[in-house]
Amino acid sequence: MNPPLDSRTWIVLPFENVARASDLDWLRDGSANLLYLDLSRWSDIRVIDDERVADLLREQSFAPGRALSLTEGLAIARRAGARQLVMGDVLRAGSRVALVAKVFDASDGKRLRSVREEVAVPDSMFAVFSKLARSILDVAPPTGANVGALRTVSVDAYKEYLAGVRALNAFDLPIANWHLGRAVELDSTFALAHYKLAMSLMSGSGRDTNGRRHAERALRLSGGLPSRERTLIKAYAFFPRDYAAMCATLAPLVRADSSDVDALYGMADCLYHDNLIVPTPGDSTRFQFRGSWNESFRLFRRVLELDPTYHLAYQHVVDGYLQNERQGRPLQSNASWMAFVQRQGDSLHLVPMPMVFVSAAYDSGFAELGRSRSRERNLRAALAIAREWIAAAPAEPRAHRAAARAHSALGELAAAEQHLRRGMQNLGSADSMMTSIELFDLSYRQFRFEGLSRFADSLIAAGPVGPDLPWGAVPRAFTGRFSGVDSIERRAPNASAALVEYRRQLWRAAVGLPADSAVALEQLLPGSASTTVRIRPSLSIALRAPRTKWPAFDSASYLDLKRRAAAAIARNDTASLRLAARALDSAAHAGSREFLPDRGFSMVSAESYLALQDSVNALKMVRWVLDTAVKVTPFNSNVDYAAGFGFSMPRIMLLRADLAAAMGRADEARVWYKRLLDLWANADPEFQPLIDRIRRALLALGAA
Repeated sequence: MNPPLDSRTWIVLPFENVARASDLDWLRDGSANLLYLDLSRWSDIRVIDDERVADLLREQSFAPGRALSLTEGLAIARRAGARQLVMGDVLRAGSRVALVAKVFDASDGKRLRSVREEVAVPDSMFAVFSKLARSILDVAPPTGANVGALRTVSVDAYKEYLAGVRALNAFDLPIANWHLGRAVELDSTFALAHYKLAMSLMSGSGRDTNGRRHAERALRLSGGLPSRERTLIKAYAFFPRDYAAMCATLAPLVRADSSDVDALYGMADCLYHDNLIVPTPGDSTRFQFRGSWNESFRLFRRVLELDPTYHLAYQHVVDGYLQNERQGRPLQSNASWMAFVQRQGDSLHLVPMPMVFVSAAYDSGFAELGRSRSRERNLRAALAIAREWIAAAPAEPRAHRAAARAHSALGELAAAEQHLRRGMQNLGSADSMMTSIELFDLSYRQFRFEGLSRFADSLIAAGPVGPDLPWGAVPRAFTGRFSGVDSIERRAPNASAALVEYRRQLWRAAVGLPADSAVALEQLLPGSASTTVRIRPSLSIALRAPRTKWPAFDSASYLDLKRRAAAAIARNDTASLRLAARALDSAAHAGSREFLPDRGFSMVSAESYLALQDSVNALKMVRWVLDTAVKVTPFNSNVDYAAGFGFSMPRIMLLRADLAAAMGRADEARVWYKRLLDLWANADPEFQPLIDRIRRALLALGAA
């Protein structure tokens, strides 16, 4: 049902290019935008913005560029509740361009007036639209109107602006940046172009300093724009520094017009990013995120309902559903808090708590993410939205990357790789590099090791992630080259020499080198005698390494599965160790079934079985890891430091080969020894003794 017609509401439909002149095609879209901007300067009327006009045309399935009949125009006006309808034509009159606007009463279809303006110089076109607007309304210019500040004086700049906005809405950021950058080059005072360029740049990275500069310049130049545009620009100038102010600025626009796509998108964006944690109203002992993801996602979906071409709105919905947790901080505190992305019905349920990864509360919440099927349902939702995005934009690389991330988390690695390769074209450098790293991950998890060291080297050469941090430092270390991660440790802020060396040794112990060095460093770490939290990684990785002295295990150690096994060995308590091994085994298997990444439980479980001299269960565990868990565990998915899955996988492979060889399963052992040699084909010299041992083991098995 259409809303009641409002005599103060106006709608301008795109003018028809009657002249069929290609150099005037831009005026079809431009006419609706330019007249909207001029008419909006009057405070006693309401004008439907040109974005909403485009949405209404799409709702009625009008093909772009097709001329509209009066009957069709009236139907669109009535759909918008606008009694005042403006339609028009662009004509060629010799060397001059004529604009003819016709005003209709949408209640009965009567023509109220026709007005005509002509121009010979292209850059005078904007002044003609201002005159046309006054003639349409039959009024003088509004008091204090500054036509020069309203937009731009350059037709070429305006054409670039239109092309840039189309590309931005389609999430084609490189093309949007190029066109909008050209627009501000051609006219440095073009406020709307600065605003949209800021949006485009900061959609790529919220930390983009050029984006911030353009947002601030847009704000300074926005004085002559209509109230709506000034409000949008003011709101975006708060991004990403003050999301509460951004939301508060946009709220009146959203309340005034629930179909304002730009305002809805901005509100959804600030709600998504506002991670401040505040007390729940009426109960200061309970907490919530100030920015609601449920409301954010609802608004993003509303944007896509109104404008299916506004592809920016897909990204954060996919991002949110792919995450296990949302992180934030309380007001007036730098403490880190987080909430698991749980489900209640069709809504997300996020309960913030202090972020302590090594805690019973974290383990319980992580496990509940799987038991409740929240993780699987979120991943399926992310994949459905990514597919919707691909259907709307088959060539959009970010849509394919979103689908790949969902498939990867669901263990569907071939499908993930297919989407990544389809989306490699037309990516910016940062997105292209992240896609390359994800391709490395998929090769790694499918044991396609031939050429992987060269792949890692290409990531190193491509550039840094941050200050002096190579992209490929961690992937390169998986192939046995440790200079990158050693450099990371040396740059760690406020780290003692003992801690730096301890962590360097952890990396090596994780991939299979002897763990004795890391164990020897445990006693040098401050606080290691009073708590086992700090040395949890070596207690996990080096569970069976001989120790002259065990640290003190507090009561919390028995709530933490990984430390529980170490505590049992320290007490020489075989019964407790077997219980711990089985609990770790169960937790690892349950997590994988529920699409949760392996958090290192499997490695500690295998080590616990070996400490019990139970080779059969140890082999079962490492087989399960390499045959099953690897499918849902990206190499960078773990919260435990060097005990993360990516670094422990070579060690698990070595353990599987050694156990299979010891139990007379020569074929199985040969497969995994050879895969290790492929992975470490160009390893650092410090790995050579280990590589020599693998080669001797292969010779003993009769392998060439």
